[in-house]
Amino acid sequence: MRAVSLLSAPGVRQVSSVVDPLLPVPPPESAQWIWAYRHCVGLVRMGKSRKAFSPRVRAWVEARERYRLSHAQVQMARELGLNPGKLGKISNQRQEPWKAPLPQFIEYLYLKRFGRERPQAVTPAEGWDQPAAAKKPTRNAVAANGRTEQ
Repeated sequence: MRAVSLLSAPGVRQVSSVVDPLLPVPPPESAQWIWAYRHCVGLVRMGKSRKAFSPRVRAWVEARERYRLSHAQVQMARELGLNPGKLGKISNQRQEPWKAPLPQFIEYLYLKRFGRERPQAVTPAEGWDQPAAAKKPTRNAVAANGRTEQ
């Protein structure tokens, strides 16, 4: 079932979806709440699409959304060597009530292994991938330095 609204004006009749209402171009100032609503619901995406990332980074981005982890918790899990595809086994506290919720369990393991509560510098998973163009000059610079030393 789809919810629709009927918009009518003198001589014009229009059917619009309630979830994704039509906006006039340019939108009036009072319509800014509609964009904010669409952004919150997920109808508007900011930044790169998920397909732009490597499969490893994409797996961490999806795990962050699925298990409601913060950027810091995702980085901690990655530094601990956890597999993003297997976080579901750890995050089963509803059926296995003796288990701690996944975010707290990751923080506990990180504190136990590294002796600090959070990483020193938190980088979002989307920033882990460097574009190929950024990697190439560093490789060429290293190769050039190696040749000059010989």
